[in-house]
Amino acid sequence: MKKWSEILKSYGTFISDEIDLSSNYNYYVFFSNDYVSNSETKVEFYLSFSDDQGTTWGDWKSLDLSVQDLFAFSDNISNLKMKYMIKLYSKPNTPSPSINNFSLKITPYYSISNLGDVICKPQIWVKKLNGDGDIYLKNSTTNQELILKNLKKDEEIFIDCDNEDLITSLPLTYRFDNHNDVFLELDIGENLITGYGDFSFDIKTQFKYLQR
Repeated sequence: MKKWSEILKSYGTFISDEIDLSSNYNYYVFFSNDYVSNSETKVEFYLSFSDDQGTTWGDWKSLDLSVQDLFAFSDNISNLKMKYMIKLYSKPNTPSPSINNFSLKITPYYSISNLGDVICKPQIWVKKLNGDGDIYLKNSTTNQELILKNLKKDEEIFIDCDNEDLITSLPLTYRFDNHNDVFLELDIGENLITGYGDFSFDIKTQFKYLQR
Protein backbone atom coordinates (compact mmCIF):
# COMPACT_ATOMS: atom_id res chain seq x y z
CA MET A 1 0.00 0.00 0.00
CA LYS A 2 1.28 3.47 -0.88
CA LYS A 3 2.03 5.97 1.83
CA TRP A 4 0.16 9.28 1.99
CA SER A 5 3.46 11.08 1.25
CA GLU A 6 3.67 9.20 -2.04
CA ILE A 7 0.05 9.92 -2.99
CA LEU A 8 0.32 13.63 -2.14
CA LYS A 9 3.66 14.13 -3.86
CA SER A 10 3.47 17.09 -6.23
CA TYR A 11 4.95 16.77 -9.70
CA GLY A 12 4.65 18.18 -13.20
CA THR A 13 5.98 17.51 -16.68
CA PHE A 14 6.57 19.87 -19.61
CA ILE A 15 7.44 18.66 -23.14
CA SER A 16 8.63 21.22 -25.69
CA ASP A 17 7.58 21.56 -29.30
CA GLU A 18 9.80 19.97 -31.94
CA ILE A 19 13.07 21.88 -32.55
CA ASP A 20 14.76 21.64 -35.94
CA LEU A 21 18.50 20.86 -35.63
CA SER A 22 19.12 19.96 -39.28
CA SER A 23 22.75 20.55 -40.26
CA ASN A 24 25.90 18.84 -41.50
CA TYR A 25 27.56 18.70 -38.08
CA ASN A 26 28.52 15.56 -36.10
CA TYR A 27 27.87 16.72 -32.54
CA TYR A 28 25.68 18.98 -30.47
CA VAL A 29 26.54 20.27 -27.02
CA PHE A 30 23.73 21.29 -24.66
CA PHE A 31 24.37 23.56 -21.71
CA SER A 32 22.36 25.72 -19.34
CA ASN A 33 22.66 26.92 -15.77
CA ASP A 34 20.25 29.83 -16.05
CA TYR A 35 17.06 28.29 -14.67
CA VAL A 36 15.59 29.25 -11.31
CA SER A 37 13.38 26.96 -9.22
CA ASN A 38 11.98 27.22 -5.72
CA SER A 39 14.08 25.60 -3.00
CA GLU A 40 11.79 22.58 -2.61
CA THR A 41 11.71 21.69 -6.32
CA LYS A 42 13.69 18.85 -7.84
CA VAL A 43 14.26 19.31 -11.57
CA GLU A 44 15.16 16.68 -14.18
CA PHE A 45 15.87 17.30 -17.87
CA TYR A 46 15.61 14.89 -20.80
CA LEU A 47 16.14 14.99 -24.57
CA SER A 48 14.64 12.92 -27.37
CA PHE A 49 15.87 12.93 -30.98
CA SER A 50 14.38 12.06 -34.36
CA ASP A 51 16.60 11.52 -37.42
CA ASP A 52 13.70 11.35 -39.89
CA GLN A 53 12.18 14.83 -39.42
CA GLY A 54 9.91 13.81 -36.56
CA THR A 55 8.34 10.60 -37.89
CA THR A 56 9.91 8.39 -35.21
CA TRP A 57 11.50 9.39 -31.91
CA GLY A 58 14.19 7.82 -29.73
CA ASP A 59 14.03 7.18 -25.99
CA TRP A 60 14.32 10.08 -23.58
CA LYS A 61 17.95 10.66 -22.55
CA SER A 62 18.86 12.29 -19.24
CA LEU A 63 20.60 15.67 -19.55
CA ASP A 64 22.93 17.11 -16.91
CA LEU A 65 22.71 20.88 -17.31
CA SER A 66 25.43 21.57 -14.73
CA VAL A 67 28.02 20.53 -17.33
CA GLN A 68 28.32 20.81 -21.10
CA ASP A 69 26.62 17.59 -22.16
CA LEU A 70 27.82 16.20 -25.51
CA PHE A 71 25.63 14.17 -27.87
CA ALA A 72 27.33 12.50 -30.85
CA PHE A 73 25.71 11.47 -34.12
CA SER A 74 27.40 8.96 -36.43
CA ASP A 75 26.18 10.62 -39.64
CA ASN A 76 25.64 14.23 -40.60
CA ILE A 77 22.37 15.29 -39.06
CA SER A 78 20.55 16.71 -42.05
CA ASN A 79 17.12 15.53 -40.83
CA LEU A 80 17.54 15.90 -37.06
CA LYS A 81 14.85 17.18 -34.74
CA MET A 82 14.72 17.20 -30.95
CA LYS A 83 12.35 17.75 -28.04
CA TYR A 84 13.20 18.40 -24.41
CA MET A 85 11.24 17.35 -21.35
CA ILE A 86 11.35 18.91 -17.89
CA LYS A 87 10.12 16.94 -14.87
CA LEU A 88 9.44 18.79 -11.62
CA TYR A 89 8.96 17.25 -8.18
CA SER A 90 8.35 18.76 -4.75
CA LYS A 91 7.95 17.41 -1.24
CA PRO A 92 4.50 17.07 0.35
CA ASN A 93 3.08 20.17 2.03
CA THR A 94 5.45 22.49 0.15
CA PRO A 95 4.74 24.99 -2.66
CA SER A 96 3.95 23.50 -6.05
CA PRO A 97 7.07 22.75 -8.12
CA SER A 98 8.03 25.50 -10.54
CA ILE A 99 10.86 26.65 -12.78
CA ASN A 100 11.60 30.08 -14.25
CA ASN A 101 14.03 31.69 -16.69
CA PHE A 102 15.04 28.40 -18.28
CA SER A 103 17.32 28.63 -21.32
CA LEU A 104 19.12 25.95 -23.30
CA LYS A 105 22.26 26.72 -25.27
CA ILE A 106 22.79 24.41 -28.25
CA THR A 107 26.17 24.47 -30.01
CA PRO A 108 26.99 22.31 -33.05
CA TYR A 109 30.46 20.87 -33.70
CA TYR A 110 32.44 19.03 -36.33
CA SER A 111 34.73 16.25 -35.16
CA ILE A 112 38.24 16.22 -36.67
CA SER A 113 40.69 13.57 -35.47
CA ASN A 114 44.46 13.96 -35.33
CA LEU A 115 45.69 10.38 -35.70
CA GLY A 116 49.35 11.31 -35.31
CA ASP A 117 51.62 11.35 -32.28
CA VAL A 118 52.04 15.14 -31.97
CA ILE A 119 50.00 18.31 -32.36
CA CYS A 120 49.61 19.34 -36.01
CA LYS A 121 48.84 22.69 -37.64
CA PRO A 122 46.37 22.43 -40.54
CA GLN A 123 45.79 24.32 -43.75
CA ILE A 124 42.35 25.95 -43.85
CA TRP A 125 40.33 27.39 -46.73
CA VAL A 126 37.39 29.65 -45.80
CA LYS A 127 34.83 31.41 -47.98
CA LYS A 128 32.63 34.24 -46.69
CA LEU A 129 28.96 33.73 -47.55
CA ASN A 130 25.81 35.88 -47.43
CA GLY A 131 27.29 39.35 -47.26
CA ASP A 132 30.27 41.10 -45.72
CA GLY A 133 31.28 40.52 -42.12
CA ASP A 134 33.39 38.67 -39.56
CA ILE A 135 34.01 34.95 -39.15
CA TYR A 136 34.98 32.93 -36.09
CA LEU A 137 36.43 29.42 -36.22
CA LYS A 138 37.04 27.72 -32.88
CA ASN A 139 38.73 24.51 -31.76
CA SER A 140 37.00 23.88 -28.44
CA THR A 141 39.44 21.09 -27.61
CA THR A 142 42.41 23.49 -27.54
CA ASN A 143 40.27 26.55 -26.69
CA GLN A 144 41.72 28.46 -29.66
CA GLU A 145 39.56 30.82 -31.71
CA LEU A 146 40.64 32.17 -35.09
CA ILE A 147 38.94 35.46 -36.02
CA LEU A 148 38.88 37.27 -39.38
CA LYS A 149 37.10 40.62 -39.51
CA ASN A 150 35.56 42.74 -42.29
CA LEU A 151 35.65 40.08 -45.00
CA LYS A 152 33.84 40.66 -48.29
CA LYS A 153 31.04 38.46 -49.63
CA ASP A 154 32.47 35.49 -51.58
CA GLU A 155 36.01 36.34 -50.45
CA GLU A 156 38.18 33.26 -50.07
CA ILE A 157 41.13 33.05 -47.68
CA PHE A 158 43.80 30.39 -47.42
CA ILE A 159 45.22 30.02 -43.91
CA ASP A 160 48.50 28.18 -43.45
CA CYS A 161 48.60 27.56 -39.71
CA ASP A 162 52.01 25.90 -39.76
CA ASN A 163 53.73 28.82 -41.51
CA GLU A 164 51.35 31.43 -40.01
CA ASP A 165 50.39 32.86 -43.38
CA LEU A 166 47.17 34.30 -44.87
CA ILE A 167 46.34 34.70 -48.56
CA THR A 168 43.11 36.30 -49.77
CA SER A 169 41.44 35.95 -53.16
CA LEU A 170 41.04 39.74 -53.39
CA PRO A 171 43.73 41.52 -55.45
CA LEU A 172 46.13 43.90 -53.69
CA THR A 173 44.61 43.06 -50.31
CA TYR A 174 46.30 41.86 -47.13
CA ARG A 175 44.36 40.45 -44.20
CA PHE A 176 46.89 40.32 -41.35
CA ASP A 177 45.40 43.46 -39.77
CA ASN A 178 41.97 41.77 -39.88
CA HIS A 179 43.23 38.64 -38.12
CA ASN A 180 43.58 38.09 -34.36
CA ASP A 181 46.95 36.35 -34.84
CA VAL A 182 45.62 32.95 -33.76
CA PHE A 183 46.46 29.94 -35.94
CA LEU A 184 44.61 26.76 -35.05
CA GLU A 185 46.26 23.58 -33.87
CA LEU A 186 44.81 20.06 -33.81
CA ASP A 187 45.49 18.22 -30.57
CA ILE A 188 46.21 14.50 -30.55
CA GLY A 189 42.93 12.59 -30.86
CA GLU A 190 39.52 14.14 -31.38
CA ASN A 191 39.07 17.88 -31.89
CA LEU A 192 35.68 19.61 -31.73
CA ILE A 193 35.43 22.45 -34.24
CA THR A 194 32.69 25.06 -34.43
CA GLY A 195 32.24 28.54 -35.86
CA TYR A 196 29.85 31.32 -36.77
CA GLY A 197 29.67 34.16 -39.24
CA ASP A 198 28.19 32.58 -42.42
CA PHE A 199 31.13 30.88 -44.08
CA SER A 200 32.19 27.55 -45.50
CA PHE A 201 35.53 25.96 -44.73
CA ASP A 202 37.79 23.04 -45.57
CA ILE A 203 40.63 21.70 -43.44
CA LYS A 204 43.60 19.70 -44.65
CA THR A 205 46.33 18.37 -42.41
CA GLN A 206 49.22 15.92 -42.40
CA PHE A 207 49.61 13.69 -39.38
CA LYS A 208 53.04 13.51 -37.80
CA TYR A 209 54.39 10.34 -36.20
CA LEU A 210 57.31 9.79 -33.86
CA GLN A 211 59.92 7.29 -34.97
CA ARG A 212 59.94 4.12 -32.90
